[in-house]
Amino acid sequence: MTISKAIAITSPEVLKDKTVLMNLIEDLSPESGRECIELKRIYSDALGKLLYSAYGAKDGLRDPAWKEIKTILDHEMCLKETRQEWFIQLFYKAFSNGSLSNYRNVPSNNTLLFDGITESRKALLRLLYKMSILQKGLEDAEHAEETGEVLKAIQIYQRYSDGSCYERKAQLRLGQLYESFPKEAYVHYLRAAELGDSEAAFCVAFMSEYGEGTAISTERAITYYTKAASAGHRGAAHNLGFFYYSGNGVKKDLKRAYELFLFAAQKGKADSMRNLGVMYENGDYVKKNLDTALRWYSKAVECGNAEAEKDCQRIRRLKKRSSWLR
Repeated sequence: MTISKAIAITSPEVLKDKTVLMNLIEDLSPESGRECIELKRIYSDALGKLLYSAYGAKDGLRDPAWKEIKTILDHEMCLKETRQEWFIQLFYKAFSNGSLSNYRNVPSNNTLLFDGITESRKALLRLLYKMSILQKGLEDAEHAEETGEVLKAIQIYQRYSDGSCYERKAQLRLGQLYESFPKEAYVHYLRAAELGDSEAAFCVAFMSEYGEGTAISTERAITYYTKAASAGHRGAAHNLGFFYYSGNGVKKDLKRAYELFLFAAQKGKADSMRNLGVMYENGDYVKKNLDTALRWYSKAVECGNAEAEKDCQRIRRLKKRSSWLR
């Protein structure tokens, strides 16, 4: 795609073509992986104007074509969080020439901004304004932590109670800041886990397993390890694998244990690599294979598990002894 062609296809009339619009959405989305900054700038400017026409301009919905565009954009806004945040940034751009901080300075009751538009669009603008303030709060809290003002950071994080992704981040950070006070930390981790944070779910599981800040509960530990592992948390997958390997709290399932250890190992978990070595050395679920065991033990050592070095030495002795007996 050349820049001249990009300029040609981002004219208002061409953008009313739904196919072109969807192609622009894909080209600009975080998943697209496109590297051309200039093309993205042209696309962003064009789509920012489109968003303004579809959502913000007083006369934007008089043309039926814009209604269809609005429907498409409504659908895209409901997709996963990364893309939703990207669309919100483009929407800000329509009102602030690309500066999110400028939009935060626009009062939510600004008469120039809200005069003459529908109630639904007013509600959307207020929501976006609120989200910009919530994001700014997290930035302020992070800055306070960096400058050593931990109490100020805690006070900011404690304001979040809206059930959004911003509260999830705030609750996780509160749990981390309160780790010297396990009961308080557990409360915040639990809230963040309920809002879908995998790291917080891992912390809830770990604290439940060992009785830190809450009563020991193997059942709760397994539940939250499962949630975190399902979201791709390697530490949770590793710990959950131990439950299935030992049969503690669940029916013993070596196949499931192997799958969990393998998943964590592939994500770089050295302890899981060592456990795979154990399973291949002993023939647990998999066929006994000292060469494969040594390979996993060696990987564990390379990734920082010092104890696996003894395992490597033991396997080498076994292999040497086996060669003598042949």
